[in-house]
Amino acid sequence: MCMRFVGLIAVIPATMFLAVSFFVLFAAGKTELAGLKKFAKTIAVLLWICSALIFTAGVSTVFMGGCPMMKHHMKCCGMSQGMDCQQGMMQQGMVCDKMPVSKKVK
Repeated sequence: MCMRFVGLIAVIPATMFLAVSFFVLFAAGKTELAGLKKFAKTIAVLLWICSALIFTAGVSTVFMGGCPMMKHHMKCCGMSQGMDCQQGMMQQGMVCDKMPVSKKVK
């Protein structure tokens, strides 16, 4: 799947967070308790921040053509163009825990 398309799909969870924040603020407007109103506004702001982060990651994926964390992952594993992650980890002295592959049960 094209990574640019995945970036466009990031609009969906961002929109869901904004919709939930709307209903949180709507419910906060109906309540008379000051503490609950303050708590609801705090939750709404956190939802807005999460929505902005998701949307920003999606936009950067669209414009950069890849996952924003991929460069960090490649640097961490020591990967170069002809090397996979396992080889890069072995070069750096890291051990990769391989999960045992179970044989197919008849």
